Amino acid sequence: MKHFSRIFFILLIYFLIFFQFTVKGFSLVDFELWNGLQLNYPAESAVASPTSRLRAYLNYITAESNISLHFCLQSLYAPTNTGSTPLLAFPNDVSHISIHPDNKIVELYSGYASYKLSYFSAFVGMIDPDHFGPDGKGFYQNIFCGNENNGFLNPGFLRLWANNGIEQYYNKSIPSFFLRFEWNEWRFTAGATFGAALEHLFVRNTFPFELEYKTERIHLSISVGLCDADSSTVHKVSPSYGAIAEWNFIDRWAFFVRYSTVEPDITTYRTPKNITNADPFRVAKEFNPYCQHFSTGIVFSRNTIGMGLGYSILQSFNAPLPEHVLEFFLRLRIFDLFEISPDFQLFINPGGDNTYGYHWQNAPEYEFLFNPEKDGSPRYVWIAGIRVYYPFSL
Repeated sequence: MKHFSRIFFILLIYFLIFFQFTVKGFSLVDFELWNGLQLNYPAESAVASPTSRLRAYLNYITAESNISLHFCLQSLYAPTNTGSTPLLAFPNDVSHISIHPDNKIVELYSGYASYKLSYFSAFVGMIDPDHFGPDGKGFYQNIFCGNENNGFLNPGFLRLWANNGIEQYYNKSIPSFFLRFEWNEWRFTAGATFGAALEHLFVRNTFPFELEYKTERIHLSISVGLCDADSSTVHKVSPSYGAIAEWNFIDRWAFFVRYSTVEPDITTYRTPKNITNADPFRVAKEFNPYCQHFSTGIVFSRNTIGMGLGYSILQSFNAPLPEHVLEFFLRLRIFDLFEISPDFQLFINPGGDNTYGYHWQNAPEYEFLFNPEKDGSPRYVWIAGIRVYYPFSL
């Protein structure tokens, strides 16, 4: 997919140059600076390396047609994970921030073209399925409860993890083609993504569908995800389902519930006959390690202050236990310039494991915090951090 992406980006840049000199239009440039620090307990390294991210959004909008071009450039210190900056992410991934930093001086994070009519929009290019379109809302998103910049930080509250309609866990941006229809309070979005396309476009694909209903008080979303993979050698289709309900019940207060699940793979006309001992989730596991996900919470949001409290439960295919997360964040706007957000998360059985066969049990505090003699006793870890967010425009 890397070679395909480079060729696609080069073609898009030439296309942009062509538009600049042949079509009248105007450009918009927006920036966002994201910084954070977190403390983990217990862990090999209690303080993780600071996370820094600078993004620039460039939008070229034509004046005489409905075509526009969108680019996002990113400079990042710290590894990218689960489609977002990994501050306060899953604790079994936290130590990698300090041990294996992924320093990216600059990269073209996304680049795509869009076409819009009154009720219809089309998007094609290298797209972040979590963030595209004029309102920045991609697939399977909360509308009243914020995003990773102004809401929860844990990915368990930002996405439907057990919905394989988009390959967001492994690919932050991916070659995609999306269609969107909007009529009054209704919105329908569908399309296709093309992942791991090193040799051709159909090595691994997803097909998301989402129907939304939104008013000033209520937001409902029903979604279906389909994915297939030639590389699985079984040529089946993996279905998944998800739903989101949000209720803006009092001014500035919102309550949300999210649920998603992955179903066993479906046999197609290409599936080899007489398959024995086949994993019923073989295709699904190529796209996402999680088979069931639930999260709920409440958020208060104003221009100068915000806060949220949420609970999430996440079950993976290969873990014996579900992972539970409790998160609280506070958001304060300082001098009407930037926002600062303290955040606290408590994990029970992080990674779905109560034995901690990875770096957690290497911490010197492990024997004092947990009771290794009690079989099946839950394991607790906590993460405390702070996020600083500063957006500006040219």
